[in-house]
Amino acid sequence: MQQDISTREDLEKIISLFYDAVKQDDSLQYFFTEVVSVDWNTHNKRMVDFWDNALFYSGNFDGNPLAIHRTLNAKSPTTNAHFHRWIQLLNRVIDAHYKGVHADIMKQQAASIADVMQKKI
Repeated sequence: MQQDISTREDLEKIISLFYDAVKQDDSLQYFFTEVVSVDWNTHNKRMVDFWDNALFYSGNFDGNPLAIHRTLNAKSPTTNAHFHRWIQLLNRVIDAHYKGVHADIMKQQAASIADVMQKKI
């Protein structure tokens, strides 16, 4: 039986598996290989901090994701298809490993974030 997302370690697993999938995805990987140079350890920790704060109100994240994505979009435009694929991969990772209230909230928040990003960048 799958457990719900309940710890930072769960988020570390999700983020690691998700970005492993992104690195292999033809439509998304080039943002991280050709558009920007990524220090994966720093990036993944930052994403875990973001989701730790979003789900568990940890206070670990301080930043402006919209500004970062606007800068990225200026270098290489992101399309609705990119956001759709991002959500698809994240949901696939979550659904493969977790089930419960926090898993559902994470998927809902990710979809809302993608929607806002698409509208504002």
